[in-house]
Amino acid sequence: MKNRWLVGVTIALMLVPLSGCLFFGHKKNVAVAPTTETEPDKILFERGVAEIEKGHYDVGRLTLQTLINTYPDSEYLAKAKLQIADSFYKQGGTAGLVQAKAEYKDFITFFPNDPDAAEAQMKAAMTHYKRMEKPDRDRTQARDAEEEFKIMLASYPKSPYAPEAQQKLREVQEVLAEGNFEIGRQYFIRRSYVAAVSRLQETLEKYPDYSGQDRALYLLGQSYERSNNDRAAGTDYAKIVQYFPTSEYFDKSKERLSDLNLPIPATDSKALAIAQQEDANRVHKGMMGRMWGMFKKSPDVTMARTTPSPMPPAKPQTTTTASRQTPSEGGGGPAVSADITVGTVHTSGSGSGGNTPVPSTTVTNPPPSNDSSSNPPAAAAPSSSEQSTVSSDTTTQDSSTSSKKSKQSTSKKKKGLLRKVIPF
Repeated sequence: MKNRWLVGVTIALMLVPLSGCLFFGHKKNVAVAPTTETEPDKILFERGVAEIEKGHYDVGRLTLQTLINTYPDSEYLAKAKLQIADSFYKQGGTAGLVQAKAEYKDFITFFPNDPDAAEAQMKAAMTHYKRMEKPDRDRTQARDAEEEFKIMLASYPKSPYAPEAQQKLREVQEVLAEGNFEIGRQYFIRRSYVAAVSRLQETLEKYPDYSGQDRALYLLGQSYERSNNDRAAGTDYAKIVQYFPTSEYFDKSKERLSDLNLPIPATDSKALAIAQQEDANRVHKGMMGRMWGMFKKSPDVTMARTTPSPMPPAKPQTTTTASRQTPSEGGGGPAVSADITVGTVHTSGSGSGGNTPVPSTTVTNPPPSNDSSSNPPAAAAPSSSEQSTVSSDTTTQDSSTSSKKSKQSTSKKKKGLLRKVIPF
């Protein structure tokens, strides 16, 4: 009986775990964390990324920097470098974005063929894009952003970030073009039509996708009219009629062409389709949205185009060279040939007088002539009174120098006597 009891107890104890599995299910598999002896660089990378995701940027960067310094041959080296740059980018602020760009540029320098190099260049451009100001403010960040986006499109044209970079470039150039247009408009208001023409022409040349091309063309035509250049004004009005059929200046341009007795071109059908598409995609802000935009530091880029402009890019102004013969002074000498080159010289700066057309003239001197009339006359001999004056001046100078020498000799004698009396 005793042995049977022991056997029963033993069997019952063996069935207890089985019953637990039946009633409470199987025990879940718990992943065992790798030890520091097997993959220490991976553990450091995961810890650093986790800290950055929590917002502990300093701790995360310190952990990733430890990985970079301790394991220079690790497969996580490039990813750790990019994560450090991303941490500064996420942190934001002026200091964070400046440091983020430096880190992204370092990543591109050390890992130019890495698949994430395009992303690094894109975010380097975005560090300037986030700090852009309105068109009437400092445009340094906008110019830097334009340069970085151009580098992005030139270096990584097939990257998945290329379409976004192209659109961001249009938005940046929208800000720059708007600032340039406002300067040209101020020149026009002040009746400085030459400066207005130069600034507006520069706007159309440098920013071919500017959404306000029709405004710039109409103001450029008005400036040409005020400068008595009707033919150039008609060219700009014709472009509005041909390429901007939905513009508010369409009818005005037709009227100006009729008044100037110039032909009115037909509207391009492709331009009409593009204009209708742009109007459909454009975001129209209400009164509250426009009021809120007045208090924002960042510029409003909702007016930027989403497609290329239907108008062909404006060609830069070509220089013309003319030669003319100018008579010499007095009328008796040979003619002077002058090569006059007239062009537009764009000067930097946003102050008054910048980007004004300046004619540059190069004058070629004539060859020496054998005519006695062109030779300069010989110097006349001095008169007797002038000679006497010169001799008296030299005598006075000699007497003054001799008196100075006598004074110096007497002072030396006195010093010698003093040295004899006082030996020290």
